[in-house]
Amino acid sequence: MSAAAVLDSFRAQAMACENHGSPFAARLLRLLTNHLAPGTPLSDHILGSPGDPTTRGDALALRLAAGLHALVLLQRDADWSPPRPRQKPTSGPPCRPHFCTNRPSCWTG
Repeated sequence: MSAAAVLDSFRAQAMACENHGSPFAARLLRLLTNHLAPGTPLSDHILGSPGDPTTRGDALALRLAAGLHALVLLQRDADWSPPRPRQKPTSGPPCRPHFCTNRPSCWTG
């Protein structure tokens, strides 16, 4: 699959998450879509995936979101966890995933 097809599948999954009441997952997937670019090991792996990136195939967007969730649950990267109690993201620029650059916090605390 092409990188464009992978990014399209991330956008489609973000929309599905939004429509099914998962705004945090939708925001995360949009953030990833905007920042996945060749040049990092994770981005290169995701964008170069040879399979079907959609939910009918390999479900790459959901797998990546689940992997990030696992990092939070294992307390390996707490910056990915949503705010508790639910809070709106700051009005500033969105954070960038750590595989893109060092990121500031996305959320107010």
